[in-house]
Amino acid sequence: MKYLLPLGFAIACNQSSVNPGKNLTPEAMITSHADGDQVFADELIEFRATVTDDNNNYNELEVEWRIDDQVVCPYLPPDDDMGTSTCSATMSEGESSVKLTVRDPQNAVGVTSIGLTVIESEPPVAEILQPTGNEIYSVGDPISFSGTITDNEDDASDLTASLTSDVSGDLGITISPDTTGAFTGSTSNLPAGLHTVTLSVEDQSGKTGTDTVQFVVNTEPQCQITFPTNGDYGDQGELVIFAG
Repeated sequence: MKYLLPLGFAIACNQSSVNPGKNLTPEAMITSHADGDQVFADELIEFRATVTDDNNNYNELEVEWRIDDQVVCPYLPPDDDMGTSTCSATMSEGESSVKLTVRDPQNAVGVTSIGLTVIESEPPVAEILQPTGNEIYSVGDPISFSGTITDNEDDASDLTASLTSDVSGDLGITISPDTTGAFTGSTSNLPAGLHTVTLSVEDQSGKTGTDTVQFVVNTEPQCQITFPTNGDYGDQGELVIFAG
């Protein structure tokens, strides 16, 4: 036997099934650092986080990064379709908080933050081992250089270094240190004179270190007889005066 429900009952049932839904708050988690981590002052840091939202696609979200109250990366969509957001910034001594805010199209926001300890970084160290300053060279001689560049925070390969002379400027020597920071190079293009050569090194936070060495580059000696001239003659026993 079949039973038919009254029309009014069916309408009431359909109305109760309509649920517009509730907008959910987006969520975020900083993944690159944990609360209490240490970072170096004035060094470029890449912060990373993941954001999620059950109501919206990733490209509909926007993410802002702040260090303390300073905006360092303004609102932008996540970097990829996995909800990853990155921000590169530096922190100074006295700063401690990194805060991420994610918002959806309905302006619902999710906020997360961590506290970091900012420590002062040391400047890099440059040392010239060769020449020692006791050598005397002639114009055109190959001059070998060796030394080290090191830093407590950065790998030697991440340091930028150069050799310059106060007489002729940049020596054009490419400094490619090994894992210990040691390097070698040479040039034969230095003009005559007293040279002060400076090894300069810069780390990723912009701090610098230098070392200098002085040495002399001589020209070859020149000589000329000015008197008597070629072809002159005199009597045997006559006093001859030479000049040159």
